Amino acid sequence: MKNSALRPVTPQAAGDGSPFAQAGLNRLIDQMIERYVSWREECAALDTAYENWSRAGREDRNLAYSAYTAALDREEQAAAIYQSLAERIPRA
Repeated sequence: MKNSALRPVTPQAAGDGSPFAQAGLNRLIDQMIERYVSWREECAALDTAYENWSRAGREDRNLAYSAYTAALDREEQAAAIYQSLAERIPRA
């Protein structure tokens, strides 16, 4: 994602009713939906990694734990990106 795509949508710009402001808000909402889906995919991967770790045999436990913590990091990152977009939605 480009950094310029993360510019905040100000309440004044979103509330002015102009086509430009509405297009910016629509783009932000589209990005939020994409990031929500990414976050939910990472949640599913985290669940799988946890199950693999909890069922791993002694010889595979360390590797499974490493995979779980990596999945946890990815889920946290996806959640943070989604949250940052949600915080940019103007309040009515």
